[in-house]
Amino acid sequence: MATFSSLGVGSGLDAESLVSQLMKVERQPITLLDSKESATKAKLSAYGTLRSSIDALKSAADTLSEANKLSAFKTTLGDASIVTATTSGTTSAGTYSINVIRLATSEKRISATNFSGHNEIVGAGTLGITVGGTTTNISLTSATATLSDVKDAINASNAGVTANIITGDSGTKLVLSAKNSGEPVSITATDDNLGDAKDFARLSSFNLVGSAAQTAQVEIDGVLVTSNSNTVSSAIGGITFTLTKLGTTSLTVARDPSTIKTAVENFVKAYNDLQTQAKSLTQYDTNTKTASTLTGDSLVRNVQSQLYEAVSQPLSGLTGVFSRLSDLGISIQSGGKLALDSNKLQKAIDKDFDSVVSVLTGYGGALETKAQQMTTAGGILAGKTESLNGIIKDIGLRRTALEQRMEMIEKRYRAQFTSLDTLIGSMKTTSNYLSQQLANLST
Repeated sequence: MATFSSLGVGSGLDAESLVSQLMKVERQPITLLDSKESATKAKLSAYGTLRSSIDALKSAADTLSEANKLSAFKTTLGDASIVTATTSGTTSAGTYSINVIRLATSEKRISATNFSGHNEIVGAGTLGITVGGTTTNISLTSATATLSDVKDAINASNAGVTANIITGDSGTKLVLSAKNSGEPVSITATDDNLGDAKDFARLSSFNLVGSAAQTAQVEIDGVLVTSNSNTVSSAIGGITFTLTKLGTTSLTVARDPSTIKTAVENFVKAYNDLQTQAKSLTQYDTNTKTASTLTGDSLVRNVQSQLYEAVSQPLSGLTGVFSRLSDLGISIQSGGKLALDSNKLQKAIDKDFDSVVSVLTGYGGALETKAQQMTTAGGILAGKTESLNGIIKDIGLRRTALEQRMEMIEKRYRAQFTSLDTLIGSMKTTSNYLSQQLANLST
């Protein structure tokens, strides 16, 4: 807005201060809008904080709702340098004797011909590479194709081998390495352009480097298992072995109760963190008589009520020994938070593992559903957030309109004071003139 430092000079009035005070009064509606916007944004931020807590609870409940995440097993090996083992949730407890008889090896072959270098021209031809019974034909059509071109064509062909070039004292050689173990490699080369005076067929002759490809063999409880690689996943359901060296060891597969304990501890913490956050957002300080951002907010009470109902109601349709969270040592305290008795949980796991999983998945699923309903589109939290964003948008539009009106009002005030200033200045001039004339008459 334009300001005029000379305002009031003619009249002697502090017109600039008067305009400023008048505009302060005029701007009160904008000040009220600013306060309303600040309060609305604070609520929006508070709901965002609440949503983060609900999302954290949803994540913890999701873990509880999936049986395979709770029914984990752990492996114990007599000698982990011979073999390692990992499990999935679909295996079973047991003890096994493991005897690694042979490790799988990959085959590598090197050209018998020494070439003069990467750029030696080999001409046009077709290379046939057979890996594990599958043949890939690679054609080079240029009469000026080099050894390096052959290497690049092999690597681009997905033939099951990797090609490299090694240059040593005796010359340059092409090396082919099988990508997978246990698969033999053979090569044929046909010269497709006898007129180019190049012998592409030289690439037919390759020598074996080291040992030939072989499969892995391992005995599990005396049963022979053969594998093309040193990873064996089909022998025992849910167990994947990685063979590392020859030898005999033992494997024990047992339930891993720590998985359930960790999942329950994370769930209890997420639930209690949400309760703590809800209290912080709604509490009222009686000493300072200060309210929090969401003091008295019905949405927060609604969230707490729905979650309490989800953890306190017994589940129907369960056939095991347990049916409530309290049976597993998870109890609701007077302040609304959960408490975990780890000893009681362990005793329940020892007594009926499947029933514990059934209870946890049931309550986990119910809580996950509740949290999902609260935060997704159409849920109570999403609806409230959308409403607050609408209010903020409306305040912005109203403020813009009021700012435009304030500019017009200030211009009007300044025009009025300018006119007053001019009028008073004119009256002063007239007064001075009359005073002078009267003084002349008296003399």
